[in-house]
Parts: sequence; C-alpha cells; structure tokens
Amino acid sequence: MKQWITLLAVAAFFTACSKQDLKENNTTNAGIDQTASATTQDGAFVSAWEQSANWTKTNEGGVSKFKLLRQTPEVGRGALNGGIVMTYAKYANATGSYADFVNPTLMPFYFLPPAERPNTHMNYFSDASTEGNVSVEYAVPLTEGSLPLMGNGATLKDMQFQYVVMTKKFLDSRGLDAQTVKNNYSYKQVMALAGQ
Repeated sequence: MKQWITLLAVAAFFTACSKQDLKENNTTNAGIDQTASATTQDGAFVSAWEQSANWTKTNEGGVSKFKLLRQTPEVGRGALNGGIVMTYAKYANATGSYADFVNPTLMPFYFLPPAERPNTHMNYFSDASTEGNVSVEYAVPLTEGSLPLMGNGATLKDMQFQYVVMTKKFLDSRGLDAQTVKNNYSYKQVMALAGQ
C-alpha cells in the first residue's frame, strides 16, 4: 500500500512540473519575452514587462526610426475613443546619469540624461495605438546599423515595455478621464487604478 501511495505522489509531482513547464514555455510569444502574466479587470488591461528583438528600421531624411509592433486586442474602440492607452519603458541595468530609467517612464520621452535632452526628436521614444495594436518607435540620427547605439550601454533589446489600456467605460465608472490619468497619475497610481 505504501508503495502505491509513493508512486501516486511521484506521478502527481511530475505532472505538476510538466504543467508548470508548459505554462512557462507559453509566456514567450512571437519574439516577446514576458516577465509576468497579463491581467484584465473589467475594462483595464496591464501587460507584463516585455522585451523584444523584433524591431524594424526605416530611414526618413536624416533620421533612422526603429519600430516595434505589438498586437494588443485589448485596444478597441472603447480605449481609442475616450479611453487611454499608455506605454511605459524601463532599462533595468541603467546606472549613473541614466539611473532614472530603472523606473518606469511614460512615453513619449528622450532616452538621454535630463541635462542632455535636445529640442529635436532624436534619441526619442514614442508610442501610438490603433485598433488591435500598440507600436513603439525610437528615433535617432541616421545610422547604418540594424540597431542603434544607445547610452549607458543599452540596446533596444534591453529595453522593457509595459502596456496599459483603460476603456472610457472603465474611466467613467471611476469619475476619471484619460487626460487626468495620463497627465496627473504616477506609475504606482495607474497600477493601483488598474487593480495591480
């Protein structure tokens, strides 16, 4: 009898491990490495922190633009018409004058120390959203390389992104509007609002 119990316990353990392995293997999708599971709360969506090597490059005049497109089905009309779509970025290994980038930074922003920020749109991260998609763009002076040189030893592959979507209905139910949240809420406040 003890042998059967031991055998069943071992079988249950390996089955649980296999299911966990499958779960972990499914968190990487289309070149995006996710560090946590995405969540949705009745009209609010917060993605995991993600990294990607799948950047496309275009040259326009004296500017090279690197773009990352993320399929985000949560971006629907309720988010685009009166709701909000926000993209945060961080660089976990930032040090020295770049140390602020360890913390989540709302786009758009310059990936430069505050004292070095120019008046042009160079070293500039921005985001855009259309129904079903969020895109991130990084603009630098014209370069021949497939990935730009970035400050503090960073590459686009090192940058981490998180996407927050809130529908108009979600914001209305809390007496808020998109501009108030985007212009006045800290990252921690946005996460608390979204139920994180």
